[in-house]
Amino acid sequence: MHLDGAVLLVTGASGGIGKVLVPMLRARGAQLLLSARHAEVVTRQADDAGCIAIPADLAQPGGAAKLAAEARSVHGRVDGVIHAAGVGWRGPAQDTEPDVVDTVLAVDLAAPIALTNALLPDLVTVPHSHVCFVSSIAGMVGVAQESLYAAAKAGVLRYAESLRLELADRGVEVSAVSPAAVQTTFFAHRGAPYHRRHPRPLQPVRVATAIVAGIEAGGGYRVVPRWMGVVPRLRALVPGPYEWLARRMD
Repeated sequence: MHLDGAVLLVTGASGGIGKVLVPMLRARGAQLLLSARHAEVVTRQADDAGCIAIPADLAQPGGAAKLAAEARSVHGRVDGVIHAAGVGWRGPAQDTEPDVVDTVLAVDLAAPIALTNALLPDLVTVPHSHVCFVSSIAGMVGVAQESLYAAAKAGVLRYAESLRLELADRGVEVSAVSPAAVQTTFFAHRGAPYHRRHPRPLQPVRVATAIVAGIEAGGGYRVVPRWMGVVPRLRALVPGPYEWLARRMD
């Protein structure tokens, strides 16, 4: 996708990776529609950046469809969407309350799917439109105490892969980025701090850079940092030693 003049909707824009993305995309000439749950925060951010704010709570039923309709009404079209909104959860599976299950699956999996589907009528009419998904290393391999989050992010990756195959001949580009831990407020909001010595948390600008690179390259899949891409290969080649190592690192 050529970013200059493109109308892009960015979810999760008020913090973390999404917040860092905004000035990078603006510098390339993109017209941004910024969405986040906290209306005051995202509105102030949009005003400062010369963008349009569309507050939305993607955990609510119908939130994705409403956001798509409001985004379309601003410029009469949407050329691309970056799914940067996300919530996490860490804890024993048996301690996961039903409302937590509903929220994580709604924001991390159901909303990106619903929002993409709602925008596809626009995207298929635009040459080189783009859909970008922010997944996680947790979506590539199992993670103890993070089964719910890992399942949601794995679903995002399979959806992105399937969508890219399906839309390859219709002009819609699809990219996905799977970062390791990122140094944002994500861990504070999930209720448990990051506890591993390795890999060390990334600066969000590294992930944002990979997202922009994927958009400008016309799609594809990226792992950040790149060396973490060896993890699922290691699991496939030597599952026994991999599981032993994964248990020790938890």
